[in-house]
Amino acid sequence: MSETQPLTSRCEPEGKDLLRVFLCGAIDERADLEAIFAPLKSDLVLDLSGIHRLNSMGVARWIPAITSYSSRHRVSIEAVPYPVAIQANCVVNFFGQATILSGLGPYFCPACGDNSLVEVTRAEVLAAGRRP
Repeated sequence: MSETQPLTSRCEPEGKDLLRVFLCGAIDERADLEAIFAPLKSDLVLDLSGIHRLNSMGVARWIPAITSYSSRHRVSIEAVPYPVAIQANCVVNFFGQATILSGLGPYFCPACGDNSLVEVTRAEVLAAGRRP
């Protein structure tokens, strides 16, 4: 069985009161979300494109962390990957009070046979007359 990559984070300032946080790896029983969120004190844009796995123990750690942080700060979430979207559809208040800006969806190109992930934004969904 292959070892999964532990959860890591990288932060980049985006202006005076906004921080972009990139999460990468697995949100599981080893994910120390408290250590990631505790030092943060500003509004966030969370990029979840690097999350490749999320299990039930990860969900149990994620919900209190995002709920607590998003109750005190504005949080936007970008590039929600498929494993996270599956869990979010099953768990009420999975993202706390955060706003979802985009998700990653599978795309197959019949012309070249390539499989890839494409980012679909909230604005694109609204422009298509759909409910996000």
